[in-house]
Amino acid sequence: RVHEYLDGNDQIVRHDYSCRIVRVGAEPVTIYERRYATDKYEETCQRGGQTFTNTYWIDAEGVVWKSRQLISPPVGYLDSEKL
Repeated sequence: RVHEYLDGNDQIVRHDYSCRIVRVGAEPVTIYERRYATDKYEETCQRGGQTFTNTYWIDAEGVVWKSRQLISPPVGYLDSEKL
């Protein structure tokens, strides 16, 4: 995985990570009172001493109903849900 973002000086910073995705197990999600059968996956990425984990909830058809992904170290994570 490659992350590119602008630093405080508007310069592009690029970091290459080695990542591994594992299925955690079945975990339904509820979005606006509607429940979806999904499997939870965790993607753990590492670069030197830096580690972060993205999380995805995906149904049997491959639809990502919910995710939590790192945007950048200064910004943090973004949580999203499919409406």
